[in-house]
Amino acid sequence: SYFTLLADDLELVMARYGSAARLAGGLQIGAMRLLGFVPFDLTTAPSDVVGFVAEQIGVGAASLADYSTRDQTRSDHVADVERLLGFRRADRGDLKSLGDWLVERALEHDRPSVLFRLACEHLRSEQIVRPAVTTVERAVVSARQRATNETYIRLAPQLDQQHRDRLSELLVVDSDLGVTPWIWLRRQAPTAAPGSIKEQIAKIDLLREVGADQLDLTMLNPNRVRHLASVGNRSTAQAIQRLAPERRYQILAATVASTLIDRTDEVLDLFDISIA
Repeated sequence: SYFTLLADDLELVMARYGSAARLAGGLQIGAMRLLGFVPFDLTTAPSDVVGFVAEQIGVGAASLADYSTRDQTRSDHVADVERLLGFRRADRGDLKSLGDWLVERALEHDRPSVLFRLACEHLRSEQIVRPAVTTVERAVVSARQRATNETYIRLAPQLDQQHRDRLSELLVVDSDLGVTPWIWLRRQAPTAAPGSIKEQIAKIDLLREVGADQLDLTMLNPNRVRHLASVGNRSTAQAIQRLAPERRYQILAATVASTLIDRTDEVLDLFDISIA
């Protein structure tokens, strides 16, 4: 459907001189609709797409190889397609709006590939020509950093110095445990024996001591909380210590809150199994 040429499309295409330019015009129109930009090298288009467009125009698919490589010719042709479809080039204001929009998405999804795809879809829906890949990449990187800062700002009122100190102590090796409490807290019980249940209850007590039961994370998107907790569960204590404080404490807060839920559910399940 993107490459089906309408009456206005055909009028623009047929006004060009030569079969190669006409075929390129049809492909440029379809690409702008589908991708939000026109690829520089049209010969990379799938052969079935080229054939579909060529049939509508009445030219041979092989003629695409003769399309002019002059930058000025291509720029003029692409500009004509943009005007036809109502697309415009991004200005500084558009890029700022894109950045602000991406921050909200970054508070939900932290994966760069997801944010890049969402940015391209947003630009296309706004009929803004997608700028260079590096421009979109910079917008994604900036949005992720701003989302990290915004997350910490929302959590900061609950993380006073005393609370941060207690969280940091989880990253230090405990002589009695032989490991850091950070590792110990995440270990599941091997059996439903009374000793295992008591150990898991001890973990719940420690999590409450560091304030895990007092943290209110409802101001964060649930996806953001799950992402931060997953990062914490995959990371070593040393890796978290090396992070900037803003990043470190939001990961610690989300992970201990999630771990408290996990250990509580686990103790209830173990108790049921033990009684049975």
